[in-house]
Amino acid sequence: MIKIKNQINFLIILLFLVLTNFLTSCGGGSKTVLPDAPPPYPDSPFVKEVQPGSFNQSTFSNTTGRDYYDRNRNVASSGWNRSDTGGNINDKYTSKNSYTIQAKATVWVLIQDKLGNELEWLSLEKGQSAPITHSGPLTITCSSGESLNITSPDGKPFQPASMTKGISIIRIPK
Repeated sequence: MIKIKNQINFLIILLFLVLTNFLTSCGGGSKTVLPDAPPPYPDSPFVKEVQPGSFNQSTFSNTTGRDYYDRNRNVASSGWNRSDTGGNINDKYTSKNSYTIQAKATVWVLIQDKLGNELEWLSLEKGQSAPITHSGPLTITCSSGESLNITSPDGKPFQPASMTKGISIIRIPK
């Protein structure tokens, strides 16, 4: 009788452990799918449009507290306006040795170096263009690949492997 009682207790404990493990497990083989989300919205506190050529590592060293608030407030009140450039965001930075991106519709563009470091965020509207003034191999991530034309330094259209309706990642060899 005691032997049967011990076996039942053992089975109850084993069942409890198996059930607990099953309920707390991660699910294992499910596939992770990235959402088709747009990049941050223009008023986001996490995005700050930086004019090309003005990148400064100290700008990004402290992104919390009062310093972050003051810095973004100063940028917002600096008076720089995209419309002041006549449609081309980076007219004064144009270089004959750079790729150029042109928007066919409103599009967000993130430019990163080969290590994935964020170099520049651009928000382009239909008809606006901007030269890519950064050197070395670059990765361009845009909110809609169909909404972007890329021109090589010699003026020829740059054709990436795929341009999709949603978020597109484009590698530029430079």
